[in-house]
Amino acid sequence: MKFDDVLETIGPFGKYQKIRYSKEIYSSTIVSQFDLVCERKFWKSTSKSVFFLGRLCGAVLFGQLSDRFGRRPMFFVGAAILLVAGSIAAAAQNIYMFLPMYFLQGVAQAGIFLVAFTLSTELVGPKYRLFVGIMILMFYSVGYMTLSGMAYVLRDWRYLELAITLPVLLFAAYWWFLPESVRWLLSQNKNEDAQKYLQKAAAANGTVLPTSITENVQVSTAVKTDRKYYFIDLVRTWSMAKISLNLWFNWFVNALVYYGLSLNTETLAGDPYLNFCIAGAVEIPALLLCMISLNKVGRRIPLFISMCVGGIACILSGTIPINDNSDLETLKVVLAMIGKFFITASYGIIHLMTAEVLPTVVRNIGMGVASMSARIGGILVPTMLDLKSIWTPLPLVIFGSLSIAAGILALLLPETTDKPLPQLLEDVSNSKEKYSSTIVSQFDLVCKKKFWTSTSKSVFFLGRLCGAVSFGQLSDRFGRRPMFFVGAAILLVAGSIAAAAQNIYMFLPMYFLQGVAQAGIFLVAFTLSTELVGPKYRLFVGIMILMFYSVGYMTLSGMAYVLRDWRYLELAITLPVLLFAAYWWFLPESVRWLLSQNKNEDAQKYLQKAAAANGTVLPTSITENVQVSTAVKTDRKYYFIDLVRTWSMAKISLNLWFNWFVNALVYYGLSLNTETLAGDPYLNFCIAGAVEIPALLLCMISLNKVGRRIPLFISMCVGGIACILSGTIPINDNSDLETLKVVLAMIGKFFITASYGIIHLMTAEVLPTVVRNIGMGVASMSARIGGILVPTMLDLKSIWTPLPLVIFGSLSIAAGILALLLPETTDKPLPQLLEDVSSKSKKLEFETTEEEREKCDDTLL
Repeated sequence: MKFDDVLETIGPFGKYQKIRYSKEIYSSTIVSQFDLVCERKFWKSTSKSVFFLGRLCGAVLFGQLSDRFGRRPMFFVGAAILLVAGSIAAAAQNIYMFLPMYFLQGVAQAGIFLVAFTLSTELVGPKYRLFVGIMILMFYSVGYMTLSGMAYVLRDWRYLELAITLPVLLFAAYWWFLPESVRWLLSQNKNEDAQKYLQKAAAANGTVLPTSITENVQVSTAVKTDRKYYFIDLVRTWSMAKISLNLWFNWFVNALVYYGLSLNTETLAGDPYLNFCIAGAVEIPALLLCMISLNKVGRRIPLFISMCVGGIACILSGTIPINDNSDLETLKVVLAMIGKFFITASYGIIHLMTAEVLPTVVRNIGMGVASMSARIGGILVPTMLDLKSIWTPLPLVIFGSLSIAAGILALLLPETTDKPLPQLLEDVSNSKEKYSSTIVSQFDLVCKKKFWTSTSKSVFFLGRLCGAVSFGQLSDRFGRRPMFFVGAAILLVAGSIAAAAQNIYMFLPMYFLQGVAQAGIFLVAFTLSTELVGPKYRLFVGIMILMFYSVGYMTLSGMAYVLRDWRYLELAITLPVLLFAAYWWFLPESVRWLLSQNKNEDAQKYLQKAAAANGTVLPTSITENVQVSTAVKTDRKYYFIDLVRTWSMAKISLNLWFNWFVNALVYYGLSLNTETLAGDPYLNFCIAGAVEIPALLLCMISLNKVGRRIPLFISMCVGGIACILSGTIPINDNSDLETLKVVLAMIGKFFITASYGIIHLMTAEVLPTVVRNIGMGVASMSARIGGILVPTMLDLKSIWTPLPLVIFGSLSIAAGILALLLPETTDKPLPQLLEDVSSKSKKLEFETTEEEREKCDDTLL
């Protein structure tokens, strides 16, 4: 066989050849010049890591040397290294000659920037330091943009290397007018040289310098102390360790994401040169925003917002499927630039915040370690970007996730705006009150305004009532998917406005809307999830959704413990809703709903996707033969009154609604009452969520084996007894009795959670199909009314402390006993018509035919 025939077999010009020879975008790169492909591909990422390693060494070396020999001489040393290393790198004949020079370029670049930044800020007064620092970073951004233009014109890497190296020769002119740092001269007792520079500055600024002024000038140094401080002092105490590790992690993540986004522009859709230029351009408004706003709104919240929004933008940019859609390609680029904007802002903020948070005696050491953390982040960037070979969005997903985590951790840092700088380690206090700020303290809801506390909770539960009703109707009208996103949008807007509320009158409407949106999202998500699986798995899916609710319950306690200010907590539980934006590209519509709306083509598409994902084949036009199970066909319409028209139906309906009412009353009552229990309120709240998981697991495992009625009776009665005992046990400063009180309250929460799961299932099985949806709706409203009454019930402790728990327990026992009057439904076919519910026996009698029953076997709960 001829070699040409071999090439025809493997492809005469394909991806393999293009890797080596394509010059569509770049005329010549080190990849093509040194053949860094296939088994030599690793050198590409290694070279970038070597450069960042050079930056790490340069930051450390030039920092020490500029303190020893001065800022001015080290500036010129850095320029000389950069000129020589860049020129040799441009002439390198192989990767082994190129890498040492690339390392030295990293050393020199970091050294020059560090010395120039330090020298500039030391030549101005404190008032202008923020301005000068931001301006230096802006010139860095301008250079960033200029580089993209030069690379566009000079497509050969050797010419580009020379083009960015030779202008360093212009620094030679600085020899005649670049001053030394007067602060450094004074610290070295070189008063005469300092006097000369001060006289020049005075003359240029039109002022007169008193003779020998330097004799009376002292350069501020660390607080005088007999002991020396070392790195270990940054983590010696828990208070300092929390701050130091938090700062270093933020520096590490900032550098990782900043350089990751910068180097990742070549993988974005569109022109790589334009993308690179835009990535530099977005830095300028970000830095301007920092310069204008930081002294007005503080450091911590802007840092949190910048990191989180930037992280969310990264994740969205990485996960959006393009599929040759130009609009989505543009959106992907825009989101990447938004991420770059916010990470640039956070980079500026963390620089300033670190210097203000660390005590003076360890500030230089801490800043040095922080800078090293950033360089380590930079070194890891090329390796992280290579992870796209595993999954293309993986690098941006990692960057975004780390950024969000760092932003949330930033809320643990102390606010430094208008605060004096800490001097000693002892100035960093670890003391923390139970609550830093609540709506009670913020809006002064005490004395005559005390009633607003319970009213606000009732307003929230009223919102949940309205949300359950309105979203139930609207999702039947417009679909589950759109209403999910409507709920998410309402929750995001209402939560953000609530966090900024200036008074209770502004807060309450937003709190109401949060209740509406929360209930709506949960209802739609629950319905959609159960509609996407077969009958066999509905119980499992329903319980799993409730378990995730419990996990969120536990997570909330941890977030509240960390964020003692209610505004930060409000933002922390609201902003993650932005992640739901990613659901837009993969959250399906309910196929059952589509079929009920005769949207067979759309249903067919989703079914085909599901079949493909599950490894099965979907017959053509299967939806033409599919019918969604609905209520039994009948000529008459049914209304609410039919639920109580006969004594048989009335007994069942009223019993069910009373059980729903009591379940909600006791569940939310115990949840909101954890703050009054002995011990840590955050731990109690977390345990109250944790006990729900085994309760739900118990339901999932046992209900099909032991039935519904007896477990419901036992759960309600045991939970009620535990509530009464927890409320009436006299503590009298006895720690054992305090613990017992908490344990009993958690036992109550365990059993009431189990009963809540049982009553949901039992209601759907007891009510006839023709009135099932109406009955479930009224039952849900009964539960919401119970939730609305909870805050008022809890206020009864002002009359007698145990009274709320005694009422909860008594009602729970009563509801449990009444539950015995309900029919057992395990392994029984669903009743279809009102006539199927007989009053002659506790057992249900079914008068409909087997054919009629089969029509409703798949009725949705």
